[in-house]
Amino acid sequence: MYINQLELKNFRRFKKLKLYLHPLLNIIIAKNSMGKTSILESIYLALNNSGFRQDQDEEFINFQASSAEIRLSLSESEDKEDLKLIISKNHSKKFIFNKNNLSFYEVRNKLPRAILFTPTDIEILTSTPDNRRKYFNKILNNKSLEYKTALNNYENALKKRNKLLQQAKITTDFKTQIKFWNTYLQKQAKIITETRQSLVDLANTIQEFYNYEFKIKYLKNEFTVDKADKLLAEELKRGFTLCGPQKDDFNIMIKQDQNWLPVKNFGSRSQQRIAVLWLKKLEIVFLKNHYQPILLIDDLFSELDTDNRLKISKFLLNNQTILTSSSPLTAELIDFPKHIIKI
Repeated sequence: MYINQLELKNFRRFKKLKLYLHPLLNIIIAKNSMGKTSILESIYLALNNSGFRQDQDEEFINFQASSAEIRLSLSESEDKEDLKLIISKNHSKKFIFNKNNLSFYEVRNKLPRAILFTPTDIEILTSTPDNRRKYFNKILNNKSLEYKTALNNYENALKKRNKLLQQAKITTDFKTQIKFWNTYLQKQAKIITETRQSLVDLANTIQEFYNYEFKIKYLKNEFTVDKADKLLAEELKRGFTLCGPQKDDFNIMIKQDQNWLPVKNFGSRSQQRIAVLWLKKLEIVFLKNHYQPILLIDDLFSELDTDNRLKISKFLLNNQTILTSSSPLTAELIDFPKHIIKI
């Protein structure tokens, strides 16, 4: 399934925009601050039910309007589908699929997923564990409603447990409450940890990639009642929970001379970019449903050397791709058929 037409109304800077898209490669060329990234974000939002810049829903709406609309016309062989997403300033989102009002979770399996490439993706490797958790959470949320629910439940319960630790001296039934939250958090954490482990296990079945081998080392921090009981005295001193998946990390490893080493410490800049590309391959494999995912590439090619551009180009042969660039020269860097869109 691919997008053959995109229409925007009052989405960010676009009061009205209509684009026709090719089933394979589309290159959107425009100067900076002309809305290239917003176009990609509209597609990502409609297909994944979330933005990729962590904005509130109302921030997608043009400041002069009360609602925004994204419409995707999709094709699969001779079948045609129509998806419309309406975002209102009253914090509501409405999905209309083939003229039927549906929740996103009713329509999600009828749609391809969207996968995003950006120049900042290298920070998945090089930045803090929190950013890596956010990255893997986003992948898993796009695949599993059970995971998304458990993660939301866990995060809300964790806040309440932390507040309880901070107010322990003035809480009359502290032991009863801490026992309740420990049991509840253990149940939610088990779902989170097991689902994260399943993604890591999948990744480690596809280690070979462009003459390199990569794998993920899952540094899990499980929450159990027994563990929480042992840490309670220290937690009361500090006022926050000391164990659980909120402290997990994911170390991306590269094989060098028969040794597995963290690519963020021992990989060259080029090897780090290839490692990010390997993670995107994982996303493609993991998020594929009945359809190949749609690839969204935001102004990335200008930062890559010739070798890495060729590697990324190989991805573009199997998926519909929408690529943005501020340079008209980008089209010349890709030596197979493409549809050029100038804004």
